[in-house]
Amino acid sequence: MRIRGGIKSMSYYLWFRESIEDLERARKLVKLNDIKAAYFFLQQAIEKAFKGLLLKKLIFVKSHDISLLYDYISDEYKEFRNLPEEEVEMIKSLTIHYSASRYPDARIRFKIPEELYNDVNKVKRMIEIVEKILEFSKKLLEKDPKFGIDERGISIDEIISKYINRVRKFLNLACVIVFGSRSRGDWKPWSDVDIVVIVHEMNIKNFNELFKVLHEPLIEYRIYRVDEALQAIREGDPTLLLALFEGVVVYDDGIYNRLRDLFRKLWRVEVLLPNVAYKFIRNMSA
Repeated sequence: MRIRGGIKSMSYYLWFRESIEDLERARKLVKLNDIKAAYFFLQQAIEKAFKGLLLKKLIFVKSHDISLLYDYISDEYKEFRNLPEEEVEMIKSLTIHYSASRYPDARIRFKIPEELYNDVNKVKRMIEIVEKILEFSKKLLEKDPKFGIDERGISIDEIISKYINRVRKFLNLACVIVFGSRSRGDWKPWSDVDIVVIVHEMNIKNFNELFKVLHEPLIEYRIYRVDEALQAIREGDPTLLLALFEGVVVYDDGIYNRLRDLFRKLWRVEVLLPNVAYKFIRNMSA
């Protein structure tokens, strides 16, 4: 099923970020000789990358079928038509692994020989192809300014880059995350740029001096020290939870993974339809 429009709050970068993580999961599983599970995550990597690309065009296709997703992708992004046919057919063949890698009856139905899930060379070749497709997809996603333009037509990416370089001169910067409409893709030229700024130490004690450093027209910032950010995640600070869930990291000295891992340990996300709002629910086991 294909839906166009009405899904502007769905961040295409969330899908693409997950696709890269699924590829990494597949690599790790091959090292553990769990080839069945590796094929499942390779299928997921392609599915999520394609859905991310389609969401950028405000299209959502409710299907796990890579062939179907590819048909939509090649309509919306003509560049895909130039990919080698052999590679296209290989990624299309991943569809069956959505179920066959997990269910024995599906393997019988699709007539998949057990040897396939013992063939390390074949799965490694598939990893190479999936990695290539994801790199190709990433270039298409980044073809236009990631965060759009302002009312003057100036790239928001450029504004953010200059902002980070300026702030770094005055603050011991740890991480900057862009979230809200600019990360989701449903921005307007007059939309604010919502960011979370995380620092190791607040070197500036005077509020007026801090304001001068952080103030930038169009940018709405929220600043935390690292220890404050960790505590805010534990307490369920909605701004920080939203930034960690849907945001795009634009600067990181290594602290982001620690923040993200704590968020994933403590919280799960429920998507509320039809307007696509997020509800953060504390994991009871955490």
